[in-house]
Amino acid sequence: MFKGRTNEIQQLNGFFEGNTVSVAVVSGSIGIGKTALLQEFSKDKQALFFEAYETTGKHQLERLAKLMGKNL
Repeated sequence: MFKGRTNEIQQLNGFFEGNTVSVAVVSGSIGIGKTALLQEFSKDKQALFFEAYETTGKHQLERLAKLMGKNL
């Protein structure tokens, strides 16, 4: 069960409901709950959830394309 982080959820909701097209980046130390926060935020939304990590640009694009059901 997800508890707390109300301010962060409200900020993400404001970002999601805004009128501009952009990308949200959530970063922080290992183990502070970034993934849990984004999973909770996106559970009732039609959204793309992509975990990025340090690798090559080509590899990131391949992973993103696969997530979107595309082949590069």
